Amino acid sequence: GLMTYINFMSVKLFVRVQNVFTGCKLLACVIVILGGIYELCIGNVNNLSQGFEGSSTSAKDIALAFYSGLWAYDGWSACTVVTEELKRPERNIPLSILIAVPVVTGLYFMMNVAYMTVLTIPEMIAAPAVAVLFGDKVLGPMSFVIPLGVALSTFGCALSVQFGVTRLLYVAGREGHMLEMFSFIHLRRLTPAPAVAMQGVLTLLFIVAGNITALIDFASFLVWFFYGLAMVALIVMRKTKRNIHRPYQVCTK
Repeated sequence: GLMTYINFMSVKLFVRVQNVFTGCKLLACVIVILGGIYELCIGNVNNLSQGFEGSSTSAKDIALAFYSGLWAYDGWSACTVVTEELKRPERNIPLSILIAVPVVTGLYFMMNVAYMTVLTIPEMIAAPAVAVLFGDKVLGPMSFVIPLGVALSTFGCALSVQFGVTRLLYVAGREGHMLEMFSFIHLRRLTPAPAVAMQGVLTLLFIVAGNITALIDFASFLVWFFYGLAMVALIVMRKTKRNIHRPYQVCTK
């Protein structure tokens, strides 16, 4: 409800709130990484040498491992569905992707190394939230910072996803792929109010109807399936619509 309210009220409010939650998210990541660096400095490196114990080399297991990790990297696509609301998209979209993807990859890598300084692989697999278990073992009385950071990170992620999805629904309504009502914009707030309301209702229904693990598995499959279709469509359009003006494009050669 709060996320729907923020996205309904104004884009500026969304940006301000999102900046705060992004800062909190990065701070939580830095705290985990600094804790890992401390553990490395005092010699806790035994688990690092056992990181690949029990690993499988079968194609099926490798594919499943990639699939399990895709959800964590899904945010990269959000900027492309808000192109119309960006200043200088031909510059800012490629720049945001080139900056964000390496930064996120680096943070994830360093956090996993930090986890492995004090947690075994079985502990990480069994833990409902690895970061929380890490905080309990490393931060002592300050361990409450990690659950708080996880909660803030989750809220910020969901807020940005809702922002992007509502714009996608808005454009679909405008192009005739969905009901025309979803293309309407609030006269004063200049936000796609019907699309935001629909996304809020659907979110509540999914929360009530299923558990979070099943929802993530189901959503991941559909999201990456349609990402694949979009990539195929891109290649086809490069061949069939060569003369269309493209403010920015990805090199396919």
